[in-house]
Amino acid sequence: RGISGPPYHFFFGHYKTLWSTKAFSKQIQEWTRQYGSIYGLFLGRRPMYVVSDVDFLQEVYIKQFSSFHSRMLSTIFRTETDGKIHLFRTTGETWRRQRHVINPTFSSSKLKSMSPLVNECIAAMLNKISQITDDKQKEINIYELYKRLIMDVICRCAFGIDTDMQNDTNNIYLKKLAEFLENFRPTLVKLLPVLNDYVQEVSALWLINRVQEVVDLRIQSSSTSIKRTDLLQLMMDATHNNITDHIDNQSMTKVLQPNELIPNVFFFMAAGYETTSTTLAYSTYILATKQDIQEKLVEEIQNSKWHDNKNEEVYDIATNLS
Repeated sequence: RGISGPPYHFFFGHYKTLWSTKAFSKQIQEWTRQYGSIYGLFLGRRPMYVVSDVDFLQEVYIKQFSSFHSRMLSTIFRTETDGKIHLFRTTGETWRRQRHVINPTFSSSKLKSMSPLVNECIAAMLNKISQITDDKQKEINIYELYKRLIMDVICRCAFGIDTDMQNDTNNIYLKKLAEFLENFRPTLVKLLPVLNDYVQEVSALWLINRVQEVVDLRIQSSSTSIKRTDLLQLMMDATHNNITDHIDNQSMTKVLQPNELIPNVFFFMAAGYETTSTTLAYSTYILATKQDIQEKLVEEIQNSKWHDNKNEEVYDIATNLS
């Protein structure tokens, strides 16, 4: 009530307009120009806010995040993950426990330890770009290369699987994840979410089964092989390493439950693939079209002398760039 917004259709809400538009983002931008930084839409009969007010977002996502952690999920994150046991699906105390246990996995020290794996993937992509640009007239689809880079990083850092995504154009992991992400987009699937579960099932099951195989192999070889430093191992450790949470002056010991391991690893793979590659593609576009920003970045990187430092120090340099 009292929230402005564009006219909507009975039952469909704003779905019909969003489905028929050529560019979803441009439609949102147009409505933002008309109705301001906070306005309302209906996804079917379900109301939602569209917010571009930075102060409002900071209030919700940072200052009062503990009150807003539950969220509406698309079917993509409900498919074949036992429904309610990964971080973005849980609520209340289950969410708090999982978040508290998983957070240390993404600490600076843990991310630094995975820097060599990431750098190897970046080097492979740069080598591929070098090969392509030998032909001065050839255009590069940088977005495709970024998607391969991110999938390479995910396979190495999350699953401990060494791949050659830049050269293996038919890589099965890349293909299955692309199928999984693409299948929830068609109009009919959006209208009838139950179809989403069906069309995604094959790809989702294949990916989850591969994750399960890697976990089983890790468990079998845990006593005879060197422990890897990757996301999967860190989350496996979290299933038996207690972490103490202090709530209301009381200490509570928490671990990640074994049946929560696979859904969370699968979720991070699905959530990180397109979001990160798209961010890199847009950043590259901005650098290519804004010469002054590009030159400033190059100068700052050169002044940092990053090539004279070890992997861990390069991580610190990258996070401190302005």
